[in-house]
Amino acid sequence: MVPKLKDLPADLAPRRNTRPRLTRGYETGIESPALRLQKDVAQALASPPPQKWSARQTLAFALVSNGAFWLAAFLGAKALLG
Repeated sequence: MVPKLKDLPADLAPRRNTRPRLTRGYETGIESPALRLQKDVAQALASPPPQKWSARQTLAFALVSNGAFWLAAFLGAKALLG
């Protein structure tokens, strides 16, 4: 037999005038994926963009590195073949 609410002791009986309360974001122990995404986006937008090379610097690097490779290949082949 199930006891009725009025038969329960006062400390076990639920209060009749309580309303459900919404939990706030800072009260939960688990971080929601939406809040985590918002934090990640805010961090990404707050940090300065990474430094990039200009087209001139990129072309100079490519010419120097490729030139050094082909010079080493030519001198190596010349030394081996005589």
